[in-house]
Order: sequence, then structure tokens, then C-alpha cells
Amino acid sequence: MSRYYEDMTEEQARRGLGRRNHPRSGDRYDQDGRGDRFGPGDRHRGRYDHRGRGPKAYVRSDARIEDDVHVRLTNDGYVDAREITVSVKDREITLDGTVDLRQAKRRAKDCADSVSGVVHVQNNLHVQTAV
Repeated sequence: MSRYYEDMTEEQARRGLGRRNHPRSGDRYDQDGRGDRFGPGDRHRGRYDHRGRGPKAYVRSDARIEDDVHVRLTNDGYVDAREITVSVKDREITLDGTVDLRQAKRRAKDCADSVSGVVHVQNNLHVQTAV
């Protein structure tokens, strides 16, 4: 018998628990299935969520924000960003240029707005109508 099965209790072996549900498998669930303090579960929800809270007086630079917006627009499959110009001043983003669909205009704004450190997004994109 392998070492893995020697670590299992009789009840676990009887219930047929596999490696995934074994307490030493690295799975993030407790015996009751609710989760431990670092894994999924409701016990600690909201208690340790400090995302978006940086050190005191920390402000992302305009260059980093602009670079992140460029990356997000480039990686978005619904936005053709070839005709979009991005400018950032005082953490405020301005989008200029043309897109082919109204949905792409909204999506471009959402991409820019999702970047950390952005205060405002001015969407000056125009929808290019087909002639």
C-alpha cells in the first residue's frame, strides 16, 4: 500500500475520498467544505480584502497608467485599437480616434477605466459609419 493510503483514515478510505479531497493534498477546503482562511469560503470574506489600498501617498505614474491602457486595448478581442490614441494627464485618460462599432467605443472606455489608479476617462472616440 502506498504512503498516501497509509495517511488516510478508515472513514476516508471507506467513503472513497481521492487525492483531491485528502486533507494533505493541498486542497483549500476544510473537512466541512467551507474553506480555510486563505481559500474559498464565507468565514473570512471581506476581512482580508485589501486590494486597491496602497501605501500612504502612493500615486501611479501617468506613464504606467498609459502603458496599462495600451496593453488592455491591445489584448481586448472586441476593440480594434489601431485608430485609438491614448493620453494621460494627472491620472485622467483621454481616448481619441475612431472605432467601427458603438460597442467597441464602450468597451474601450471600460478597458481604460479598469486600470488601477485612473480617476476619470474622457471618451472622445467616434463611431465610423459605413458609407
